[in-house]
Amino acid sequence: MSSIIDQYLKSPSKGPTDTTPQESSETSGGQTLDRPVAMLDLVLADRTRIAFPYATLSRVLMDPDRGIVLSFSADEVLVEGTALESLYKAIIQHRCNRIETSSNERSLGISVDGTPVVTTIRILGANPDE
Repeated sequence: MSSIIDQYLKSPSKGPTDTTPQESSETSGGQTLDRPVAMLDLVLADRTRIAFPYATLSRVLMDPDRGIVLSFSADEVLVEGTALESLYKAIIQHRCNRIETSSNERSLGISVDGTPVVTTIRILGANPDE
């Protein structure tokens, strides 16, 4: 007869060291996961990367004329492109871990099968009108 402690010690790890791969979805505009993530990684046109913690994200605006505006505590980020609705939904659910500008062949911003195409990512100050 085994004790509850023995059963617990024999169970597989589900903690932070668990290396089970997470389900993800790659699109031309970024990557989304099936679980919430801590930071949003932005890959700019020159391949520079900058990450923002979701904890500092205070507002997300989907503007059909401008794109997606992300308001973080110290900066605003403007994501421009086409077919951005699914990317917007992933961001507001904290499931988008990367947004990147499309490669040169997709720079015209033409969406195929409704997948998001990100043409520009701009980092703006917290008060872009200043």
